[in-house]
Amino acid sequence: MRKVCIAGAAVLALTVLSGCGTTGAGVAGAEAGYDSNVDKAQVAALETVAKQRGVRIYWMQYPTKPATAAPAATTQ
Repeated sequence: MRKVCIAGAAVLALTVLSGCGTTGAGVAGAEAGYDSNVDKAQVAALETVAKQRGVRIYWMQYPTKPATAAPAATTQ
């Protein structure tokens, strides 16, 4: 009987722990560290074309938005 209880507890623990991996908490954490300089339009366009061609993209480094010149300081 004791072995059955231990096995049942182990199965329950594994079930609960595997459920934590699918809650999406990792996605929220990754989104919080998302760089606002990522060119989302280019990412979306490339992923759309890749999907049409049956290719999956694994981003090592996302493309960034082109740098814009800082406005010149005016002196009076």
